[in-house]
Amino acid sequence: MLSLRDQDFLSEIRATPPSELAPDFFSRLTTTLVDRAGSPDELTRLTAIHWLRSFVELAPRRIHGHVPAILGVVLYNISSHNPDIQRECQEANAALLRLEVRVSRPGARRL
Repeated sequence: MLSLRDQDFLSEIRATPPSELAPDFFSRLTTTLVDRAGSPDELTRLTAIHWLRSFVELAPRRIHGHVPAILGVVLYNISSHNPDIQRECQEANAALLRLEVRVSRPGARRL
């Protein structure tokens, strides 16, 4: 599925304390990965979705602004004919469901 180089890079990210990563690190990469998750190439889509799921699990607070875009590509690709893409999307969807996302409207009262 993922090349050894990709796996090594993800391992490095997992091992790096969040304080050592640039504040916009996940944001910039997430934007690129969301774009690549729409690629016609299945391996590119699979890799992008795998990385997006990893980012959701590794740095949920840093990708909150990207949740709608990530959810969009996950839901779009979950119906892929490729079972590996389907499985990765199901796992990404489960990771997204575990996020604590608060949605509020301006001026809305809290109960």
